[in-house]
Amino acid sequence: MFNDPHSNMTKTCSPGCSRVYRQNLHEQGVYNGTLEKAHEAAKTSPLTGHFETHMHAKSWVIQAPDGEIYKCRNLKLWLDEHQDMIDGTVRQAWDGITKIKYSMQGKRKFKSYQWKGWKLLDWGQ
Repeated sequence: MFNDPHSNMTKTCSPGCSRVYRQNLHEQGVYNGTLEKAHEAAKTSPLTGHFETHMHAKSWVIQAPDGEIYKCRNLKLWLDEHQDMIDGTVRQAWDGITKIKYSMQGKRKFKSYQWKGWKLLDWGQ
């Protein structure tokens, strides 16, 4: 094995040699636990964890059955923090509200505009 020039991080001479090199690394335990560590890191990262800053989080404006209006970013997180306000589980509430969104976008054959009294007023990026 030999190191290539500085512009290349390759440490082997051919694909076959590379395969043998990677097998040796696995046998030495270099990669032990890396997948588990990656999953744990993903849970605590602001971009991928259960936070308002999640990279796929959207802004939502919803109206409760009593008429009160709530604004949130990351609907699943908001529902999880306010479970006492919703009838059913967090998953059922999220599913119901997203179905309202798809109905308003014209993407559902059987439309719904409220879920157990909850209404979606607006959503965004």
